[in-house]
Amino acid sequence: MSLTTRQERISAMRRAGAVASGSHGTLTVKKGDTEYAITGCMIKASDNARSVEEWGADHTRTIRAAIPKLNANGVATLPSAPDADLDLILYDGRTYQLRRVTGEDERHAFWTVEGTAPI
Repeated sequence: MSLTTRQERISAMRRAGAVASGSHGTLTVKKGDTEYAITGCMIKASDNARSVEEWGADHTRTIRAAIPKLNANGVATLPSAPDADLDLILYDGRTYQLRRVTGEDERHAFWTVEGTAPI
């Protein structure tokens, strides 16, 4: 990947609200019975351990990811936008229920998704 292409991707992810310090990786979007493995995602996963200790909250793991709409060959990574009510994210051995999806309009190169998984 050329430096210019990398810079364009980072800029697009920042515009999409993704956290630039996250790691690049592969995650899976589960739409119904079909799973779509997507590479080149910028992913930030964390847990709420401090809130559990301080407030007694339920221990959960959260994920925020920027999912590219097109792969390197220009082919759509998903048949339709992720749906927060129906779809799941599979990452690092956990299943995340989507809470929020942004970036549906055509000016965004990425969908930004947020989700949680119980620990």
